[in-house]
This record gives sequence, C-alpha cells and structure tokens, in this order.
Amino acid sequence: MTVGVAYIKPDAKSIVSTYSVILFLIGLLTFFSNMFQHYIYGLVGERATNNLREALFSGLLTTITLCISQLQLIKKNMICYYSES
Repeated sequence: MTVGVAYIKPDAKSIVSTYSVILFLIGLLTFFSNMFQHYIYGLVGERATNNLREALFSGLLTTITLCISQLQLIKKNMICYYSES
C-alpha cells in the first residue's frame, strides 16, 4: 500500500514541516512534564506515608505507655489492699 501526498500550494511543504516540528516538540514537552509530575507525586506520597506512620506509631506508643502505667498502678493498689486485710 502506498500513500501519496500532493501539495497544491508551493510553500505547503514548509508549512506542514513547521507544524510537524511544533507538534513533535509539544509531545516531547508533554512527555517530560508527565515524567516530572509522576516523580513529584512519588516523593509526596512517600513523605505522606512516612508522616502517617510516624504519627500512628507515636500514638500507639503513647497508648501503650499509658496502659502499662495504669496496670502498674492497679497492681500496686491491689497489693496494698491485700496486705492491709
């Protein structure tokens, strides 16, 4: 199968070449901007995940510390209660 192109105007070939180069450059710019965007989204997602993990772990440690101290206080009060009777 052969595709033929006929240019009616004499300067049509230069106009087509100009538009082809412009569209190619727009495509190239789009490619690199998408690559940059995905890289930045990856960094933001990684940092957000790290911040979330730190916040959850900090809350978990605080809860565990409070529970342990309450259990120790209950145990101490039970020992005092049983030793008095």
